[in-house]
Amino acid sequence: MIKRSLAEFLGSFFLCLVICLTAMSSHPEFTPFAAGFILLAMVYASGHISGAHFNPMVTIAVLLRGKIQLNMAPVYILSQCLGAGLAGVIAILLSANKQVTALDLSNIPLEAILAEFIGSFALAYVVLNVATAKNTQGNDYYGMAIGLTVCGLALALGGVSGGVFNPAVAIALGVSKLSMFSNLWIQWIGELLGGIMAALVFVFLNGKE
Repeated sequence: MIKRSLAEFLGSFFLCLVICLTAMSSHPEFTPFAAGFILLAMVYASGHISGAHFNPMVTIAVLLRGKIQLNMAPVYILSQCLGAGLAGVIAILLSANKQVTALDLSNIPLEAILAEFIGSFALAYVVLNVATAKNTQGNDYYGMAIGLTVCGLALALGGVSGGVFNPAVAIALGVSKLSMFSNLWIQWIGELLGGIMAALVFVFLNGKE
């Protein structure tokens, strides 16, 4: 349990740190690419240890799909959120002199919820199919598929909701002041509903195998 928790903590930490620092850099438009690249690398680094969720929404989807024990899911989620929170704090320390404009979704809550739902559904659906399905077991492309999915979705939907698709990343963005904490309920609703729906669709199409 400790090894798996640490793997989830580290993966979430580096994912969130790279996202925050890139968003604070002089080229924030590269954030989707940075997110996809670091996620791809971290998935390959820790997939054999914890399954490389790095995302509470993914953990819930995998739980509903039946590939993680109920008692491990809260441990994973806590580890992911702690890693994200620390990443947000360090991002502030490393970018103390930079001015950022916090994302505000209060004027478009329904559009943002829909965007996060679509992106989270697609991400969870890909993860479940390439990393947990019986017919794709042992493949060597799962990390690339997941990383490219995040990159593509962030490019397509980032202009609407910020392209988060991850409750832990939403926490890091709030801590680093890149996003208002008032956005959390908007992002989390879309993300969690998207993950749940993806799990239901996966089970309908594949069964629990």
